[in-house]
Amino acid sequence: MSKTRKKIFQATIILIASLFIGEFSLFIHFIRFNNRKKIHADLIAVFAGSTLRVKEGISLARTGAAHTLVVSPANQKKLLNLKKQLKGINCHVIPEPNAVSTCENAYYVAKIVKRNNFKSVILVTSWWHMPRSYLLFRLSLLGDNVEIIPHETGKRVLSFKNLFSGHNSLFSEVWKLWCSIGECTLKKIGVLEMGSKGFLK
Repeated sequence: MSKTRKKIFQATIILIASLFIGEFSLFIHFIRFNNRKKIHADLIAVFAGSTLRVKEGISLARTGAAHTLVVSPANQKKLLNLKKQLKGINCHVIPEPNAVSTCENAYYVAKIVKRNNFKSVILVTSWWHMPRSYLLFRLSLLGDNVEIIPHETGKRVLSFKNLFSGHNSLFSEVWKLWCSIGECTLKKIGVLEMGSKGFLK
């Protein structure tokens, strides 16, 4: 390898590492300073993946945080169960059965937001999943004047294990964000079909 190529390679590695560290720091900052101040919006959007997220969405609907709820994804059986649990509550449930990944959660819910001209959304997901979900959702609503209110589920604990170890660690969410952006891009240009799982959930 020539000296020029070696320098380019080293510079690339340093740049990637810097971006990775910077993104990880931003994720931690987002988690630490995400306080639930405003709990009222046009729509409650749950990026499903655990029963805890869905339960929190239902709980918010029962308190009147919004009069419309979408759980992404929710098949017909789950949709009927949601309507049953919200019986007697002034909350309309919008179906969204198609998403197979976080990228598609953001895409399909953003379509619902635009179609109904919603101006504010309470985004419900796990605390460790929130930074990636929020950024993908924000990108899907780029150019639209929509307020996204993050609402985390689960106990937020910034321990070494939660930060660096395991499939659901904040560290793994950093590289998953780039995979999700790649997935969204490939689906937008038609290389990957919507509904295919792409790189990850």
